Amino acid sequence: MLKKLLFRNFRLLYKAGRALRSRFTGNGLMILTAAITAGVFGFDTWQTLSHQVFSLLFFIIAVALLCSFGFRNKLTVRRLLPDFATAGQPVRYDLIIENPDDREQVELEVEDQLQTTFPTYAEFHALKDPMDHRRNWFDRSVGYPRLMNLIRQRRGGFIQSGGRFSLPAHGRHRYTCTLTPVHRGYLNFTGVRLLKPDPLGLVYSASEIRLRERLLVFPRHVNLGKLNLPGSRKYQPQGRVMSTSVGDSEEFLSLREYRAGDPLKKIHWKSFARLNIPVIKEYHDEYCVRQGLILDTWNGSGDNGLFEDGVSAAASFAIACIRQDTILDLMFAGEKSYRFNAGRGSLTLENMLEILACVQASNEDNLEALQNMAVNVSSECSVFICILLDWDARRQSLIRTLRQRGMTVLCIVITPGPALTEMDTTPLLDHPQYLVQVRQTDFDRDLQSVSNRTGPP
Repeated sequence: MLKKLLFRNFRLLYKAGRALRSRFTGNGLMILTAAITAGVFGFDTWQTLSHQVFSLLFFIIAVALLCSFGFRNKLTVRRLLPDFATAGQPVRYDLIIENPDDREQVELEVEDQLQTTFPTYAEFHALKDPMDHRRNWFDRSVGYPRLMNLIRQRRGGFIQSGGRFSLPAHGRHRYTCTLTPVHRGYLNFTGVRLLKPDPLGLVYSASEIRLRERLLVFPRHVNLGKLNLPGSRKYQPQGRVMSTSVGDSEEFLSLREYRAGDPLKKIHWKSFARLNIPVIKEYHDEYCVRQGLILDTWNGSGDNGLFEDGVSAAASFAIACIRQDTILDLMFAGEKSYRFNAGRGSLTLENMLEILACVQASNEDNLEALQNMAVNVSSECSVFICILLDWDARRQSLIRTLRQRGMTVLCIVITPGPALTEMDTTPLLDHPQYLVQVRQTDFDRDLQSVSNRTGPP
């Protein structure tokens, strides 16, 4: 009951703080705080002169508020967003602000806004904040810093504005903002606030323009460099144009004379017209490297950070593999099983990263569905890269099944603790170097070490 009461008070405190920050400048907040403090200590006018300070500061704030009502906004704003962003990496974009009025606008500020929703009590209570271990006992018990961190995560990023500017009559200004996304997925922009401080620089006159847009944020990834993954090239019936044509694809080899029984569709008509004898186009079957990327979405521990690191690892391998001109099958399961194919005429790298940007964790055991998908394509893939969130008996059984079918498997296990624990290498007994533990506390370095472990068995 006490925690629910505190949560309601947190909601009121958050709304009040947000309203004050949107109305007062930094200097205005300082004067307002000083006025409130002087008012508290100035109740007894016989014992202190604080009431005189309160009266002076209150009069200054009242004058600033009266002067802030003269802002007439006729400005128009357009937002020029990039095609995509990457979690954790700052990206710059522009706002085009135009003034169709005959009046100059001076000392303007711009505040671009992201959609912000206040969490429910159930969401707040279920949150496991990885930053809690750095906070003192009081902050961990009360939970207000944890609530603020949850709100920032739900907002999806923070925007740094470009300072004040002036806009002449019928003028145009390109205003640059810096956006830093904090997680993958879609960022929702709601509108732009145009701010103009009063002559004293204490209170803002504000006007909001609704401008709804969204930006796709790719998962954070690590540069793995060149991977020398084990496995051999295999024949691919669909060849290079797997998703853009119908039927088998073969690579052109040479021209030869017609033989009885050759299909007419293989006649090279230009050569036939020039030589006046039928000429046949000869092909050979196409062989290429095809790899499977399995993403474990069953987050039994409830640690969302563990799953996000798993998605980042999958994005890192997707980038490294597709850039090496391989065909990649991404497989994961939730309520349904999903399999996407990229490379060589199929989905592009951007398409694959978009899929990974939107994948969600699963609360149910879906390892059997993953195993069935992997077995179905095992005859076409040369190696499987498995991103696992644990190394329990169910996941070891998945790896053992793939190994029994003669598949080469590279296992990446994401672990939460800083301590390096011993892991059972029985499912990969013949190639224990292909079992890699990636710790959350040293994620980048552990994942980059994979390139040192790959190579022919």
